[in-house]
Amino acid sequence: NLLRERAPGLAPVPLDFVDGTPCVLTMSRLPGHQHPRGQPLSVRQLDRLGEAFERLWSAVPPETLEALPPRINSLQEALSTVRGLCEQLTDVADPTSRYALAALELWLESGEADVLAARCPDPVLGRGDQNLDNVLWHRDVLHLIDFEDAGLSCRSYELADLTEHIASRGTPDRAWMWFATRHRDSCGPVFTAARKLLAGFWFLLLLPGAPGHERNPPGTAVNQAHRLLRLLRVEPDTDP
Repeated sequence: NLLRERAPGLAPVPLDFVDGTPCVLTMSRLPGHQHPRGQPLSVRQLDRLGEAFERLWSAVPPETLEALPPRINSLQEALSTVRGLCEQLTDVADPTSRYALAALELWLESGEADVLAARCPDPVLGRGDQNLDNVLWHRDVLHLIDFEDAGLSCRSYELADLTEHIASRGTPDRAWMWFATRHRDSCGPVFTAARKLLAGFWFLLLLPGAPGHERNPPGTAVNQAHRLLRLLRVEPDTDP
């Protein structure tokens, strides 16, 4: 409803709600198609994506944002989740993953991780799920869908979440870093630390026995372990 008022056309419009068992929420239907998973986004597509997210992040004024609940898996929640998962893991068979887990645990005890517990410096309405499957491409118009996890967030964190989402790996890092320069003011310490945190979050979700392991191709967890190690500067950055 906020976006209907302040960014019309960007997202679906709520049409009807029936409070029952189950609850039913009817939304408007939007045209468009999903970008093929694993295929890189072009410069033009990244440009359009940046415009759509800038419109989202600029839509809601500060006085309205203050009344919103935090998004699901907020920055502080993600930090707590990653710390909790690290404490639970005691038997990781793959040596690279074991090394990455140890590096992540050391980083969580560092001063850099502490910046994530501070008050968000740039509050925005966050969509809460940065999966690129939730972007509909319709000619030169982009629509954003799936706001069930939306809420108060931080621009730096949302930008890091988009960059580090497992569905974003089809686009090279150099392209995402170009994309991030559109929001240069948000590319400070919180953005840098949040990227490492979220790379760790995905690494933990992709390990054998975790929810994301069976839903992704074989080798995804080890690839994510290498990515985490590069971001933590434990392994050379070899991304093309």
